[in-house]
Amino acid sequence: MNKRFTASRVPDSGIEALFGTEERWQAWLAVESALALTQADLGLIPREAADAITAACRIERLDLERIREGIARTSHPLMPVILELSRVVGEPHGGWVHWGATTQNVTQTGDVLVLRKVHGVILGLLGSIMTALANLAERSAEMVMAGRTHGQHAVPITFGLKVGCDVRQDRSRNLYLNENRIRRGRRTRAGTGLGTGLPSRETTWKLWPAGPGSGFRSRWR
Repeated sequence: MNKRFTASRVPDSGIEALFGTEERWQAWLAVESALALTQADLGLIPREAADAITAACRIERLDLERIREGIARTSHPLMPVILELSRVVGEPHGGWVHWGATTQNVTQTGDVLVLRKVHGVILGLLGSIMTALANLAERSAEMVMAGRTHGQHAVPITFGLKVGCDVRQDRSRNLYLNENRIRRGRRTRAGTGLGTGLPSRETTWKLWPAGPGSGFRSRWR
């Protein structure tokens, strides 16, 4: 039996996979890559180290079983990932991985990256629903039905008008969701920024440029 109760009726949107463990680890690696590149830009770590870290920030390059064993042993969600990334980067640059950052800097920012992907999927699904409703409104533009007020019949309307009103209301909600995507990203882009040697605001804007659909300066993407 499929673990999704609605699997036989509702197609998989891909959201479940985005919340998977490996997807989350890859988001954390994206943060580590962006952090290293930004620190290299500001002369905090060697450019060669940043390039080596970015090249290693791919989930397929890491030993996932080693990471799982480390998490089981330490009960720490991030440090086994960092240690494995450092091992893959190797000498002489592995020691620059996660330089000056905190666990929350990486995990919270990475989790927001995942949420942005999920939000994009949701917006896409809502767009598909809006398209279907708009088409339905056009097809039923002359389909007469009884209007309703307080649960009672009112003057006649068309079913197309009823659906069209729903489309208009849903459009307003979708615009709010899209605008909120930008504001939410700006509010929660990074952790405290402590320990990096960078001003918090400067770190934030270098890691995540402003604007809808913007992402980290990560070369692996």
